[in-house]
Amino acid sequence: MILTVNIGNSHITIGCMEKERAVFLERISTNLKKTDLEYAMDIYNAFQLHGIDVSAPEGSIVSSVVPELTSIMKAAIERIFSFSPMIVRAADTHMLKIAIDDPKELGSNLVVNAVAVTAEYGAPAIIIDMGTATVIGITDHEGTFLGTAILPGLKSSMDALSGGTAQLPPIDPEHAVTALGRNTVDCMNGGAVYGSAGMIDAIITRMTDELKVLEGDAFKEPVIVATGKYAPIPAPFLRHPVIVDEFLSLKGLTLIYYGEKEAQK
Repeated sequence: MILTVNIGNSHITIGCMEKERAVFLERISTNLKKTDLEYAMDIYNAFQLHGIDVSAPEGSIVSSVVPELTSIMKAAIERIFSFSPMIVRAADTHMLKIAIDDPKELGSNLVVNAVAVTAEYGAPAIIIDMGTATVIGITDHEGTFLGTAILPGLKSSMDALSGGTAQLPPIDPEHAVTALGRNTVDCMNGGAVYGSAGMIDAIITRMTDELKVLEGDAFKEPVIVATGKYAPIPAPFLRHPVIVDEFLSLKGLTLIYYGEKEAQK
């Protein structure tokens, strides 16, 4: 069993993986003001909540898109466990071929997700991570990461809308019932959810068209996999078939952990 931690801009996903099986997954809010002790308590409480002894994990791995929290989370883990976590860095991993201008710019969350998708669902693939931003990446038929499109996230878009208008209230995104809203909440949910689905569909179509040109005779339709806190909300309204996998980052972290351990032998 290993502890996996994926640090995003809005939420931190904490989970335990036993080989390919997810033992638990919990999300806590990302907070730059928290100390390593406070994050240690969050992790400890998650273990207690699920009835798992903190002596159970053999190791840990962390991916982070918030550099200020990486060392804090490392210290938090070291407070509880007898090991230091492995830190995912795009430029250092041998688990994913990366064909972008500067691999150091690629977020470790994208590396983690791409590794998991290639292993479980195959390649080529379009990978959608819906958090603070909606990030859409693509791999070719060999599993090489080719590039990314970054869109405003579902919740971020709604926050910007309500923050920039006098009469629209702040609300959390929910499953849309109709695009023809007859009250303020339905109007905002419909616009945000169907609008987000439409943007994602458009990017998928354009990425697929570009992949056709790049791949030539080797082209085949990419599998589409979505993950992240908000993925289940617009996914049912996409025109393209999509697999929603809430454990994707945990699976990728696990694969990288054991892959890097094997490479070090």
